[in-house]
Amino acid sequence: MKYSGGPTMKSSLFFLIFLACGAALLASSACDDSIAENEAALPGVGPIGAGGAPFLGFGGSGGTAGTGGVGAGGAETGGTAGSAGSIGECKGAGKGKIRVVNLLPKTGKLEVCARAATAADFSNAKRLVRELGDAQHDGLSFAESSRGFEVDGGAWVVKVIDAAAADCSADALLEGPLCVEDKSDTSLLLLEGKLAPFPNVGPTEGNRLRFIHAYAGEGPLDVGLVDEVEGVLIPPPIFTAIGFGETSPPGTTDQGFPILPEGYIDLPKDYNASIPVGAAETGSSKALFTATFDFSTKGRTMSAFATGKKGDAAFPAKVLVCEENKDIGVLASCTQF
Repeated sequence: MKYSGGPTMKSSLFFLIFLACGAALLASSACDDSIAENEAALPGVGPIGAGGAPFLGFGGSGGTAGTGGVGAGGAETGGTAGSAGSIGECKGAGKGKIRVVNLLPKTGKLEVCARAATAADFSNAKRLVRELGDAQHDGLSFAESSRGFEVDGGAWVVKVIDAAAADCSADALLEGPLCVEDKSDTSLLLLEGKLAPFPNVGPTEGNRLRFIHAYAGEGPLDVGLVDEVEGVLIPPPIFTAIGFGETSPPGTTDQGFPILPEGYIDLPKDYNASIPVGAAETGSSKALFTATFDFSTKGRTMSAFATGKKGDAAFPAKVLVCEENKDIGVLASCTQF
């Protein structure tokens, strides 16, 4: 996107068009369908607020409401694996899917072992990537997401191990319980210090997008449209004060766009644009990273993850965008910006 005019004029003009386009969408009079004009108009999406959406049947020590925390651990921090915690009432039945997203800033590939909660140990546990995915695919590297692996519904205990380990008896980097419901689809995030599961939604006729904060060591983040020339967020942000391991709570944007319980903005079917989005520390407008989202292709359900580790040059701040209804072999279709 190319902009003209000074910074103040630019931001003010974009914001006015931004609101006008949102109002038009609400009135069922969409902005012009051409990509070029939609790029100039920007989407009508208002601020959402902070907090985390409720997660699927996950407990454990160290977790707060809406974050699904399981407890800290991991050899990389010198700690011990988090305790399994309490899974609570799990009415799992039928079949569900587990997607593994490796966002733990650690070199080497990781694997996730899963055992029934009733099993005494991990001696008969399944290695999700190698056994349910592809025997030739040895774990997940940092910033990789698997496709959904189908498992029986019910109470499970999952353990993150080094993918080079011989079997699931290896030391746990992270460990915790997971409830798999019938026909559920859950993204299990491997984060620094905890596991965090997020329920996914299925295909849509329009487009859906959510933001999940997985940038280790960083405080709350604001997310919004970006002035690419200046490298700053254009006020107001779309999401505000999203904490580590959290996404947006359900609700409605100022312009009336719904936010689903799983944290997605549900865009209208006739919305057609390519927009730059970025994240900044709450209270600051300077973007840590940006990504461009193309909504001209319909039927996309996407999760955008802030990734990396603050102060670690090996894991700089970036954004990983994954499509949840598009796979490439054992992996989900993801792009890193």
